[in-house]
Amino acid sequence: MVSLTNITGIIGPPIFAFSFAKTVTNWDGTLWLIGAVLYSILLGLYFLYQKIRAYKQLKSQTA
Repeated sequence: MVSLTNITGIIGPPIFAFSFAKTVTNWDGTLWLIGAVLYSILLGLYFLYQKIRAYKQLKSQTA
């Protein structure tokens, strides 16, 4: 987990700077939109994971 944090610390800032530099002249809110989309995707994956986990627990209890 620490190595994943280190990688995101190295890769994240250049990606942010590049995205900001390319979109600041056209639309200043692009990075907010990208962040909202990423959070929405992660939230959807989390709820899907919870649903699958609950289904597996229910299935193991009835078996």
